[in-house]
Amino acid sequence: MSTSLRCAVLDDYQGAALGLADWSRVRATSFREPFSSADELVAAIHDYEVVVAMRERTPFPAEVFDRLPNLRLLVTTGMSNAAIDLDAARAHGVTVSGTGGGWTSTVELTWTLILGLARHLVPEATAL
Repeated sequence: MSTSLRCAVLDDYQGAALGLADWSRVRATSFREPFSSADELVAAIHDYEVVVAMRERTPFPAEVFDRLPNLRLLVTTGMSNAAIDLDAARAHGVTVSGTGGGWTSTVELTWTLILGLARHLVPEATAL
């Protein structure tokens, strides 16, 4: 990749993505607010070759791929994203890839938080 590639990071509501990786090989831009429509999305990222979809909030149906001729790579957090039309991406020559994640399930994390509350973990740790 050359530094001329443009990368859009979508739904980075905390503004943290650009500080968590080495983006030196692309010109990355973080979009913190969600887009209210497909027209707004296309207007914002029309010239980008790479898009990182941080959440399933932003849909990528066939109509959006039709309007993004420069898009070549769409990265999503996790191994699947129900908001991305994979057949349309393939038809437009867009590679879709996902990131790996932790193996701890949401249910396990929920129970951990419940137990932490029940055992007063934070106040006890603070008091220590």
